[in-house]
Amino acid sequence: MDMEEEKDKGSHLLPDEVKYAIVFYKDQGLMSDKEIKRRIENDFGRSLGNSTVNAVWTKYQNSNSIDNRWSSEGRPRSLGQEDRDLLIQTARENRLSSAMDLKNFLNLPVSRETVNKELLDKGYKAYKSPAKPLLRPEHILERYAFADSHKNWRNREWHRVIFTDECPFRMVNPSGRIFVRRLEEEELEPFATQASVSSSSMVMVWGAISDAGPGPLVRVQGTIGGNEYLDIFRFRLRRYYPGLYDGSLIFQDDNASSHTADVAEEWFQRYGIQRMNWPARSPDMNIIEDCWNKMKYEMRGKIFTCQDELWKEIKVQWNNLSIEFINGLYATLPERIQALRAAGGGQTKF
Repeated sequence: MDMEEEKDKGSHLLPDEVKYAIVFYKDQGLMSDKEIKRRIENDFGRSLGNSTVNAVWTKYQNSNSIDNRWSSEGRPRSLGQEDRDLLIQTARENRLSSAMDLKNFLNLPVSRETVNKELLDKGYKAYKSPAKPLLRPEHILERYAFADSHKNWRNREWHRVIFTDECPFRMVNPSGRIFVRRLEEEELEPFATQASVSSSSMVMVWGAISDAGPGPLVRVQGTIGGNEYLDIFRFRLRRYYPGLYDGSLIFQDDNASSHTADVAEEWFQRYGIQRMNWPARSPDMNIIEDCWNKMKYEMRGKIFTCQDELWKEIKVQWNNLSIEFINGLYATLPERIQALRAAGGGQTKF
C-alpha cells in the first residue's frame, strides 16, 4: 500500500470555522453525518474522518464549546515513552509504512493523527521518493573516478563543454506519488528512492547546449542509430559549434550504443574532436537535464492532442531557455563535482 501524504504538525486539528459549520449543520438536523462530511469537504477543502462530525457535535453538547479541553495547558501525551520509542524504531525499520499501518501493526490505542504527530515531532515526515538511476558498484567507481579527475576544473574549463542528451516528452504523464518515511537528510538513501517508469505516446528529442545558450534540437523518430547520430554532427554541430573542430570546445554525451558506434567514433577521430569520458548513469552531472526539467515544468497542465502539437510546444520552450539560466547551470558544475566526490560516487542532490 502506498503511503499517504503526511500533514505538518498541527494541521490535523480542525479550524474553528469548520467546527462551527459542523455544529450549525447538526443543530439544523437536516443532514446526516455523511452528508455534513461531504459538505465540509466541498466548502472548506478539508477531508474528515468518518467519526469526526459526531465527535465535534458530542463535544459541543457536553461542554457547549468547540474548544479542546487541553488548549490552555497543552494536549497531554497519549503514548508512553516506551510506545513512542517503539513507534520510531518500527518506522525506521518499515520506511514505506503509513501512520495507520504503524498504528495497526503496533496495536496502539490512539488515533492515526496522534501517531503521525509523534512521528513528525521526531522529524519523520513522509516525503515523495525521488527517482534516481540504479547504481551498481562499477557505476559508483566510474562516477567517483570522473569526479576526481575533474576536481580542479573551474568555470573556465566547464564553459568549453557542449552538453547533450536525449529526452522523452510525454503526452500523458503519470500522477501517482510514492511517499517514504525518512529524515530530511536521508533523501538519497536506497530505501528512499524509486525507479523511473516510462509510458507510451511521446516525442523523443536530442539537444545540445553551450554557454551561448540552447543549440540544435532534433526530433528523434524511434531509436537514434549510429548513422543518424553522425548526421547530427555533419549537418548541425559543425554549424553551431565550429570550436569542436578546432579543439577549443569539448563534446559531452552519454554511453548510449548509438553514441559509441564505430561510425561515430571514426568521425571523432578523423576531426580530432575532444570527447569527455562520461560515466554511465550520471544525469545529475549533466546540466542539460535541468533544461529538460524546466521545459516540462513550463508545460505542466497543458493537453496535447497529437505528437506534432507536442513537438511544436517543445521547440517553443527550448527557444525560451535563456542564456542567463543556462550559464547559471554551468556555474553549478564545480559544486556538482564536489558533491559527487563527497558521496563517493553515489547519489547526489542534483
